[in-house]
Amino acid sequence: MNKAQQMDQLLAEQELTVETVFQVVHEVFGFDLDKVPLVHSTNHSSREVVAEKLIQQDAKPTGQQIREFINELFSVNLEALSALEGAGLSLYAKGRWVIEEPTDCFVIYSEIGDQITRVFTTTYYAHTTGTSSAPIALQETLQRMGYTADTTASSFYFESDTAVPDAFKGQTIGAVLQNMPKVHS
Repeated sequence: MNKAQQMDQLLAEQELTVETVFQVVHEVFGFDLDKVPLVHSTNHSSREVVAEKLIQQDAKPTGQQIREFINELFSVNLEALSALEGAGLSLYAKGRWVIEEPTDCFVIYSEIGDQITRVFTTTYYAHTTGTSSAPIALQETLQRMGYTADTTASSFYFESDTAVPDAFKGQTIGAVLQNMPKVHS
């Protein structure tokens, strides 16, 4: 059962309240939504904004609908995170490790504010492939996207004046996954 399914199951077992949503997101994904900034600043707390979203629903919202509005409100894509489980890719975002396994080959690291993104190989990757350099196809793809490589081609850096859009993050993840070596177990 992936994390999205775990969330759905926990939500189905309880009365749907703001407290429940915050507790389940924290339990399943490790995000404390009280500490994740809202995408659009407001005078309302995170809980008040989520409560308003819950009230706006015609019927009890599904887990997928809740994940969609969490992405909209907090720029935390729980659906995508769930889909990446076991893919060989560690993610650091919103000031914490979102996905991290010892056998991951690459890390995508975004700093708070999502203006700086880094992609780099892991120790596991270097140990299993015999090199710390990313595959040539990945190097070329990331550089076409605007990333700058370090001298060993094991780390790539991208900086923007504003938060990078979700589409760019998705493109980065896609580039890494498409060029993932067969060493990931």
